[in-house]
Amino acid sequence: MQRVQKVGHRTAIAAAIAAIVAVAWSASALALPAYSVHVNVVPSTLPVNMTFTVTAHGNSSNTSLLKVLLNRKSGCAHTAAQDAAHPGDSLKIDTMVTGAYSRSKTFTAKQGGRHWACAYLTSLPPSHFLRARADMAYLVD
Repeated sequence: MQRVQKVGHRTAIAAAIAAIVAVAWSASALALPAYSVHVNVVPSTLPVNMTFTVTAHGNSSNTSLLKVLLNRKSGCAHTAAQDAAHPGDSLKIDTMVTGAYSRSKTFTAKQGGRHWACAYLTSLPPSHFLRARADMAYLVD
């Protein structure tokens, strides 16, 4: 009888380990992507001389460089370097991030028209490999 209990106990342990592995595997499938960036502008419509907040958030599995530029003439470029080369674009957030991150800055709208917030997540120098990008348009009346 005692030998049967030990086998039953071992079976229960094996089943518990299998359940833990299954839960861990399904949790990793739902985890954040290795590299992501999202950008929000609040409020997205505002009058001149009103403040607004730009927030970039996401995930970076390794240390990455987060750059957010505000663009007042055209949509966002494919890379931060191309965006920075546009006249009138200005670098507003330039920082290193690792893991889940969120960075915000508040500004005052100075010029009317359609504008864009452009966020880029790149590898560290010297390569500057683009890992993720995002953009959001906002309107200054």
